[in-house]
Amino acid sequence: DAADLLNDLVGDIITGVMVFREYNQQYRSGNIPLIMMSPIQKMCLSHIMLSLTKWLEIHKKYHSLFSSETVGVCRHLNKVIRKRGIPDFRNVCIGHIWNKNTQGPLLHSDIMSRLETIANGSLSEFLIWLNNPEGNNYPNSVVSIILKIRDDIVSGYNIQPFEIINR
Repeated sequence: DAADLLNDLVGDIITGVMVFREYNQQYRSGNIPLIMMSPIQKMCLSHIMLSLTKWLEIHKKYHSLFSSETVGVCRHLNKVIRKRGIPDFRNVCIGHIWNKNTQGPLLHSDIMSRLETIANGSLSEFLIWLNNPEGNNYPNSVVSIILKIRDDIVSGYNIQPFEIINR
């Protein structure tokens, strides 16, 4: 189960990042208008935020299967995800229109401010932190961390690829 969930999570993060990058390049080249890029960005970033909060849940439920080598890296990753406000973004912004604190609609400016905090000022660096297309070297990207844990579990329990893919 853990290997399957981690495998899906890697695919979700890579897909969210790569779709965003591809469409962003199309937008910068003038091939798609801003009015289309805005919802694509929203879709991709929402998908990524959901995936990162799933990581927290996977870690909570399955961390006993993770190698001792990854304990510190996982704790640090969880701390960064929470510090950036990703669970709060999921709980407040994704799937909602109403800000409970202000008793008014969620404003685009509030959502963008939260995304700025999550991206720590640089969306491109945030995307590289998630999935570095130049190389996901452990522990320098979220994808590399999840791949290491998944691969350790697969190896440790002698899980065959078909046992993950054909579930």
